[in-house]
Amino acid sequence: MQEESFWFCTDDQHDLFVKCWQNTSSPKAIIQIAHGMVEHIERYHDFATYLTEHNFTVYGHDHRGHGKTGDNANSLGYFADENGFDRVVQDCIELTEMIKQKHPHTPIFLIGHSMGSFVSRRYMMLEPNHLTGVILVGTGFQPYALLTMAKQLAKTVGYIRGQNAEAKLMNKLTFFGYNKHTDNQTAFDWICSDQEEVEKYTKDKFCGFTPTNQFFYDLYTGLQWIQSKDKTDNIPKDLPLLFVSGKEDPVGHYGEGVQKAVAFYRSIDMKNVNNHLYEKGRHEILNETNKIEVFHNIVTWIEKQMACHNFTLSL
Repeated sequence: MQEESFWFCTDDQHDLFVKCWQNTSSPKAIIQIAHGMVEHIERYHDFATYLTEHNFTVYGHDHRGHGKTGDNANSLGYFADENGFDRVVQDCIELTEMIKQKHPHTPIFLIGHSMGSFVSRRYMMLEPNHLTGVILVGTGFQPYALLTMAKQLAKTVGYIRGQNAEAKLMNKLTFFGYNKHTDNQTAFDWICSDQEEVEKYTKDKFCGFTPTNQFFYDLYTGLQWIQSKDKTDNIPKDLPLLFVSGKEDPVGHYGEGVQKAVAFYRSIDMKNVNNHLYEKGRHEILNETNKIEVFHNIVTWIEKQMACHNFTLSL
């Protein structure tokens, strides 16, 4: 397997740190990964390695305000001065367009985890025709009134303490109660039942940090957008969509929020919406103790969609 790192400059001159994993010059499909909140793309190495073993090429980048992208710009926990959420979505779209230039006529599947799943859902509204299918991992569905209140609070706190200031209050309110179903050995037990993975997360300087007040305002704005039916007419009704989550994931309200998200997309007449909830799985299902089973099921689903779309699976 070949592993490559490079910098990609966006149309607004922001440098994104990008990773590529590949073992063939003729992949059967491209997998683009959008990582979650306060983490980074290099945490997906095991998943990417598994995908390359099945002749997929994998791309992913550190979002603005995250990982080496955020560190390079001295802006950890901060998206942008204006339209931060959509700016992050646009970054993903631009990376896809670069990938399409490198791999013309190759199907592209977008996999978004947690915040990356929210970004992916917005992507589906704006440029869905770039994609052959979408996989939403660790996603959720929030009450609209709660999002409105949280957004206003983030704006108010930002006005008082500064938009660029650490959002200690918003961070506490957002994650309050996430550990209530765990042994609570660390503040991050809710992410995964594999204690080795939790320990690596707690020791990673690019994980678990407190974002800014502006970040939370942008995030809640994006959540409102993706839960509105405005622009859903842009989404092809036959776009394959897979939900993958754990039943012990607080972000998905222990399965209930995931089911609401599934119902939302079926309500707009999407014809190929699938859902896989894993018993005892926590938030980071791609790092869980049964991760190989999860990897296998995702690959099986992707190959099924490719067969249905008459893409060749043999190299």
